[in-house]
Parts: sequence; C-alpha cells; structure tokens
Amino acid sequence: MASSMAFAVMLLSVTTVLSVPIQMDWGVNPDLVNFHPIQQGTEHIKLMVVMVGDSIDLECQVAFATHPVSEIRWKINGDPEIKPEKPIMRTKTGDVFLEDHLKIDKITEEMDGSTVSCEYA
Repeated sequence: MASSMAFAVMLLSVTTVLSVPIQMDWGVNPDLVNFHPIQQGTEHIKLMVVMVGDSIDLECQVAFATHPVSEIRWKINGDPEIKPEKPIMRTKTGDVFLEDHLKIDKITEEMDGSTVSCEYA
C-alpha cells in the first residue's frame, strides 16, 4: 500500500512602511528556510515547507520599534488576518522590542503557493 504525503510551500516576508530605522525578522523556526538567491532587499524573505494537516506558529520580531508602538499586521495572500492577541512588548534601556505570533491551524493543499506577511506600520 503506497502512502502519499502532501506539502505546502509558502512565501513569507516582513516589511515596514516607516522611515525610521527599525529591524524586523522572523523568529527561529525550523520550517523556515532562506529564499535563494539572497540578494539585497530579500534578506527577510523566507520559504516555509510544511505538511498538509500540520499547524504552524509564526513569530515576527520588531526591534527598536517606535514609541508609541505601531500596529503589527499579518496578511495571507494580501488579506488581513484578524487576531485577538496583542504583541508582546519589552523595553530595554529605552528601546522597544515587539514579538507577535500568528498560528495557522491545519495547513491545506490550497495554501500551497500562498504568501504570508508580517508588516509594521
């Protein structure tokens, strides 16, 4: 009896629309791999390869955020994802650091080729 496994490959990016110098990145996740070839401006683009039916918890990190803190927006294929949880905010020597999570339950085959973005505006 042959078994089949289905995978979903998704493109992830972090972006900011502010002109202030902040740093954004993805949290450590073994399902995220660098997008190749890495070129200037593509450092924060990752590929995610997951099994259909799996769940994943994505972490977006913002360092040296503006104060007051702006909103972190998650989008899947350009559509906003509304989530009730607020980002975790830490302050160290006057600098603001944010950590936000998006949990995607039950990855489907239809998600293959999707784009997930974390935006700080």
